Amino acid sequence: LEFRRVLFRSPIKDNFDIIIFDCPPSIGHHITSCIYASDMVISPIDPDDDAIDGMKYLYAEVLKINKKSKQNREFKILLNKYDQRTIMSTRILNNLLDFEELKDCLFDTIIGVSQEFTQAKNDRITIFDPLKQSKGAKDIDRVTLEILGITISEGEN
Repeated sequence: LEFRRVLFRSPIKDNFDIIIFDCPPSIGHHITSCIYASDMVISPIDPDDDAIDGMKYLYAEVLKINKKSKQNREFKILLNKYDQRTIMSTRILNNLLDFEELKDCLFDTIIGVSQEFTQAKNDRITIFDPLKQSKGAKDIDRVTLEILGITISEGEN
């Protein structure tokens, strides 16, 4: 509650183009406050059945908050750790596409499974530090551009 008062009464939002709240995958007072303070809610989802249930719950919560506050926060789903070689990844993607309310919420960009993320974390560097840009870094670049609403042609990648 205090967090919500501070954010709404101060010019914090006016001083930044983007503010990211990295929240745990559960609903509580802090998460609800972050939703109220947001224009867009991004739900990263790993290819896992439990993750879809949690994401559907979050989506319903955002709709409830939108109705209560008479605002229209955008809800987006970011498929993460996707591996097209596995049945689970394909099944989760198909389940999301079959769920009529959510299929338009999916980002076009999918973050693939990649050892580069683990390696960068272990080396205490970013995935952008190596000279040769990895697939993981390119995925992050693409989703960032998508969040910002910037489109580029395939030849520019």
